[in-house]
Amino acid sequence: MVERSLEGQTMRDFSKAPHAKLNAKGILVIRTTVLPGEGDFPMVNGTRGYVVNDNGTQRIWTHAQVMSAAA
Repeated sequence: MVERSLEGQTMRDFSKAPHAKLNAKGILVIRTTVLPGEGDFPMVNGTRGYVVNDNGTQRIWTHAQVMSAAA
């Protein structure tokens, strides 16, 4: 149930055009995750990351990496 809401969040982070370009390359954004930050509370100070399936290999990318792959 949690993953459904995360997928919805992922879909709002990117428009249809990047998703279409990624799908054409065999890349699928699966869900969001937290990339730990620095300091005493790394998960609180973290940034959003994206779990992607890159042609059968799961990876965690930043927003910039996803957009770069969609270019």
